[in-house]
Amino acid sequence: MAAGKRTRVPHHQGLWERHRANDKVYELKLDGASGTYPIAFPLDRVDPPREVLAWWKEKTLKKERTGQGLPTRKRLDDLAAEAFAALDERIKVGGRKAPSARTVALYRGDYERYVKPTFGHEYAHKITHEDVLDWLAWLRDQKGRGDKKLASWTVNGKLTVLRHVLKYGRRTGAVDHNVFDRIDSADLPDQEHRDDFDARALTVAELRRLIDAATGDERTVIVVLGYTGMRRGECAGLLWSDLDLVDEEIRLTLQLGDLVDGKATRVPLKNKWARDVILLDPAKEALVEHLAREQEKGRGQLDDFVFTDADGKVRNLAWYSNVVKRVGVKAKLGDNVTPQVLRRTAATVFAYAEIPIHVAAKMLGHSVEVFVKHYVQVYKDAQARKAMREQLGKVKGYVE
Repeated sequence: MAAGKRTRVPHHQGLWERHRANDKVYELKLDGASGTYPIAFPLDRVDPPREVLAWWKEKTLKKERTGQGLPTRKRLDDLAAEAFAALDERIKVGGRKAPSARTVALYRGDYERYVKPTFGHEYAHKITHEDVLDWLAWLRDQKGRGDKKLASWTVNGKLTVLRHVLKYGRRTGAVDHNVFDRIDSADLPDQEHRDDFDARALTVAELRRLIDAATGDERTVIVVLGYTGMRRGECAGLLWSDLDLVDEEIRLTLQLGDLVDGKATRVPLKNKWARDVILLDPAKEALVEHLAREQEKGRGQLDDFVFTDADGKVRNLAWYSNVVKRVGVKAKLGDNVTPQVLRRTAATVFAYAEIPIHVAAKMLGHSVEVFVKHYVQVYKDAQARKAMREQLGKVKGYVE
């Protein structure tokens, strides 16, 4: 840990704040084990940040329940050896989902050549999203065949190896967070050919058709996604305590993470900061009705997840994708309507409404640069085409 002045955070046992030259970090100590919140904060940020307190509460409660609140110290080399050994065992057992020996051999080769030199001696739980982004920048500059830099899909293949090892670490208790939850998808290598990518957004009329084709909890989810622009994982991770139905806001601090011992966990958002999402009337009304239904079932307490199944268990991420796709087909909007399409729809509406750029970007959890590139510029191009048609229409005989 970098040196710097360290002070206790009042009323939060084991939580410390450490000032460094240009920022500050938060450390947690529980019965001899220590950990650091994976994001640094500006020195002048109001203390303590909500997301840090949520992290402190989660680890403290986990320590009380399981005896292990913080991850075990394990270097990535040791963790990778265990992860690949587990794959070898799956090959021996066989089955439809067992990997091939060739795939595991490729994983090992890529780990030795591309992952190990940077991360091999690092403790797995201390690898941050900034570390991964720096590594990706290095990886993109590496030479492949023909003395050319590695193709995007090749870089993604090396990234898959690191993902696999860290995911194994989360399952075994050596890692307590998913660093990729804090990396915007725009910063990751393309996983498909851009020519085949459909950056679809619904029109307002299509959104209404989609909503009208849904009922019950499915309708509520579609309304909330379409009118807030939240990511699927953010919606899935909502607790009733995150909602302020009086001030008409959602206070986002965490999103749904992996299942640990069969229980749902919540992890930090992809962007660095917690944010407030405005609840527009359609979303608020849908959530109020949903809360009434939940309370009739004996649920809807502050610590309950907002969206649960018939048994009161949190909905997994696949459920959201399946619901939106199925209702999209029912509404005759095609089979490519996804939660991301609803997020893009909300962002496009924000851009067309000419909401201040920094406000709209913050509500969506985007950087201003990403919001301008993907939504504001699309709006400006559409306006330019509209103006061009109007001007050409004035040229007598040209378009008649």
